[in-house]
This record gives sequence, C-alpha cells and structure tokens, in this order.
Amino acid sequence: MKKSLFTLTVLLLHIYNSVSWSTASTSCLPPHSRIICTRLLLAEEGKNQEWTSDFDDYYPSNGDDNTKDDNDEEEDDKWDVSSLLKTTKKSSTPKTTISGDLSAIQTRQFSLGEDIQLINYVGSMGFDEVTDWEYYYPSEDDDNPDDRQVVQPNPLLGGDQPKRTRTSSGAVVRVFSAEFVGRLGGTLRAQGMDSRIIIKEFSGTGASQLAVEELLSMSELQSELLSKTENRNNNDEDDIPDYDDDDKNNDNDWMIPRSIQDDRNVQTLLKELSTAPVLGILGQVELSNVEFPPNDFYQAFRVKPPSKWARWIVYEYQGFNTVATYSVPPSIRRSNLPPKRGLLGNLIEPPPLPPFEDRANYIIRGILQQSLEALATLHDTTGRVHRSIGRTSLILTTRQSQDKRESSSIYATNVNDLRVKLSDFGFSTSLGGSNYVDEEFVVRARSFGLSFRPKEDSIATRNFAMAEDLHALGFVILGLFLTSLANSEKGKTTTTILNMTDEDSLQRLLGDIFDKDMTQFRDFLLEEEDDVWKDLVLYLDKYDGWRLLESMLQAREKAAAAVGKNQMITARGLLQHPLFTE
Repeated sequence: MKKSLFTLTVLLLHIYNSVSWSTASTSCLPPHSRIICTRLLLAEEGKNQEWTSDFDDYYPSNGDDNTKDDNDEEEDDKWDVSSLLKTTKKSSTPKTTISGDLSAIQTRQFSLGEDIQLINYVGSMGFDEVTDWEYYYPSEDDDNPDDRQVVQPNPLLGGDQPKRTRTSSGAVVRVFSAEFVGRLGGTLRAQGMDSRIIIKEFSGTGASQLAVEELLSMSELQSELLSKTENRNNNDEDDIPDYDDDDKNNDNDWMIPRSIQDDRNVQTLLKELSTAPVLGILGQVELSNVEFPPNDFYQAFRVKPPSKWARWIVYEYQGFNTVATYSVPPSIRRSNLPPKRGLLGNLIEPPPLPPFEDRANYIIRGILQQSLEALATLHDTTGRVHRSIGRTSLILTTRQSQDKRESSSIYATNVNDLRVKLSDFGFSTSLGGSNYVDEEFVVRARSFGLSFRPKEDSIATRNFAMAEDLHALGFVILGLFLTSLANSEKGKTTTTILNMTDEDSLQRLLGDIFDKDMTQFRDFLLEEEDDVWKDLVLYLDKYDGWRLLESMLQAREKAAAAVGKNQMITARGLLQHPLFTE
C-alpha cells in the first residue's frame, strides 16, 4: 500500500480534510495535507536575496506581501492557519498562557526604544499546504466503509486524479533583526554577551494562532530545561541571578515585570539557551501603545509598519543559516563566493574544497549527530514531540564565534565549533497525558496498521509519535547528504542533483520507484553518471550508514512492528550507531 510521506519542513502540520473525490471506479482517502515553509528571503539594501530555501515557489520580499491595513481582515480568511490547528488542551477554551512559566516568555514585555532597537528588515516567510492523495476502490462492505482496497499503482499525476497538490499562503510572518539597548543591552555587553536578537512578526488570524502555539510550547520546553539545569538544582550562588533581599523568597521572581531583576533573569536565560539544543524565546514586544509613523517606518525599513493586531516575538540570535542553506551542491556554493582580487587586481580563485572525508565527518558527526541529540533531548528530557521538523527548522550556528555564518561555510570541518539548534515549535506537543493522540494522529497511525483511539496513551502511541519525528528528520538528512556530499564539479551533474533532491522527487524515488528498499536505492546512487554519489555511497558502506538511514526513514514502520514487544524507537538509541562511535 502506498503511503504518503511525512517529510516536514519548518511549520508543518498533517491535516485530514473532509474533502472527498471519486470516479466511477475509485475513491480517494481524505488527503494527507501539511503546511510547509517556502522560501524565506533576505531584503537588504533594496535587493531580494535568498536567506533560507526549501523546495518550491519563490516569494518576493518587496514589503507588500505581509502587511495589511486595518480593513484587510478579509484577506486573513483566505488563509486561516488557525482553522487547521487543533486545541490539544483538556479545556474546551483555547489556552493562551500556562502557569509555572519559569522563563517568563509569555509575561515579559520588552519596549521598543527603551529595551530594543530595530536594525533592519530581514525578510518574510510563507507556507505551502501540501496534500498527498491515496486512491482506493469503493468498499463492498456497507457496515465497514473504511475496509477498502488501495489502487495499485497509484494513479499518475495529471487529469482529475492528482497525486500531490499544493496551496500557497504567500508571506504570513515578517522577520526583523534587532538588538537590546539601554540598561539591558549595556548589561549584556558588559558581560561579553551578544546583544543581537531576532524578532518575528505574526500578523493575521492564522499567524497569530501560530504565535500562541509557539509561545505555549516554548514556555513549557524552556521551563523544563531551566528546572533541570545543574545550577538551579544545586542552588549554585555563583551562577543563578543575584536576587535582591526582597526577592529572594519570591517564588515568582522570573515573572517580575521589566526591572533590574528581570534584566538579570534575561541574562541568565540567554546563558542557559546558549548551550541548549533549541532556539530560545526571550519574550515579546509591547506594541499596544506604540504608534508607527507610516512614512518614517517605510523609509527606515522599506516595508509597511505592523498592524495593531500583530504579535512580535523576541528570539535569541543564532544567525540565519539552516540545513536548507547548507543543502546545496558544494560546487554551486563555491562558485557563488564573493570574488577576491590580488595586489594587482587579478581575480583569485577560491580555495579548493576540503577533502571529502573531512566534509563527511563534519556533516555526519556534526550536523546529523547534533540533530539527533537535539531530538533526543526533546523526547527524553522534556517529553515532547516536534511534529514539524524540516530543513529550515535546524539552525546551524557557532559555539563561540560572533560570526554565525562560519558553521555553514563549505570550508567548515571543525565539529567542535558547530552547534545545531532545533526551532519552530508551533506544532509541538507534550507526550504527557493523552492529548497528543488526536483524530489526525489516529488516522496517520491507521495507515500503518495501528488501531488507536483518541486520547489513548500507551507505549505504542508514544513510540509512533516519536517515530514521526525520526522519519521527518530522516528525509532532512537524506536531502542533506545527496546535495552537500555530491561530486558536482560538472554542470550536468549539478542539474541532476537539483532535480532529484527536492521533497517530491525523493518521495517518488523511495516510495514509488524503489518501494522503500534502501539496497536498491543505494545501487541506483552508485550507478549514477559521473560518479556523482560514489564517494557518499562508499562512506556509508564503510560505517553501515544505510542501516541508520533506513531506521530513520522507516521509523514509523518499525514502530508499528514493535507494538506488543515493549520496544521503543528512539533518537537516543540511534546515537549508538557506528557512524558516531567508530
């Protein structure tokens, strides 16, 4: 039976629509749909430059995509992401804050001018709703209409039987770079800390709901991380904030409004987040009393000012480079390097690429290993699943250097300088309780032969929830391997790589052509012209890397097979693979 892929990218969600489709001979299962982030563009000095990219359509960043006047509410209804989000709390009323938020990101409000100064407009983000269709013969059992036989092979794309469809949202989130100023900025700089930050503007009904979910998820996640840090557990006087006497006995010290004490709390939070495997949130920007002169704002940033309904969330600064920006053939990235000239004005050729072995070690024992470690921390330490892992949700940054671009350079080979951070938790949910087992989860599991009930909580449901994250990460890593470790010195092979490593192409290769057989897929890569993937294949052969890829890409199938055996498919377990230990 052909199943739709669960390849996730930045804010991604499976939605099972009530739309039906039928012909005289076949009928269509309610489609597997999800929202994926399309290209995110830099807007610098009036020019559009690619920031992060993923797969498909290019959204211009001219400042008119995401801003609305007060009477533009009709436009929001055309793409209402909130209608796709399901409330996972026990209460029938959507929850907008949680108690016990140790990081105080839901209550902390920064002020423009006093605490934060905008630097420039970075770009905008948009989303695609991707629907994968499966076709079934009508059921002959009226008492059990779900007992249907799948059409094999799946009808080809085209005509009135589409195999995959996409609906684009346009730009719904704007991104600004900024920095802390005033008392807080001075405190951070005096401690040698980075005062730069990123602000994401969520505007419109759907985007605002995404902001709420992101804040809820990150407040729980960061509170869990803070509560488990050694300095807080051991009450180390040298590391925790130096509270005033009046505040030492205050259990809610992290929730004090903007004050000297809160400046210390922000400083402590930044220190903890600097080593955390997630991109942290610091708070929000108070916009209710801010009036932006339209002309002045446009002259400064070349975009319209935010609407009064916008929500600005403040993130720690870790640069703008992701696995998506790294997943480009190295020959293309090398040819795009800025030209350098010698003393006599002659052009200097860029240095050659590092040896393949060094680049492979950096990607596998750096990017891949830290991505698995981040996912293991999310699953094991905080008890959450991400549900929206994609190329743009894995940020590549540095441990020490202020230049965050160094970690994503094609010449970077030092794993000790790399830090991978998982981001975009708008669709994350806790494995505590049973709220993660919703109707959509039940339908997804059913396609793998698993029969769950809504609100059921068991080893099997948790195993499958974590397996979905592993499967999504597996496709991210596969795309990373096939692009960044390709021998693409020849022009025609570069075209081949780009045509074969987007999400849709990888789905067709593994799902339709090779029926998820990794041995056949390996042989195909080895026989590709110009030996474009020969070095990669031999490297994975040496360390049994195909078994690791298979474990990730088929994590959901393995989770289904493990039901009743009390076995868990975990990211922590995959870290024991020879790729990382030998």
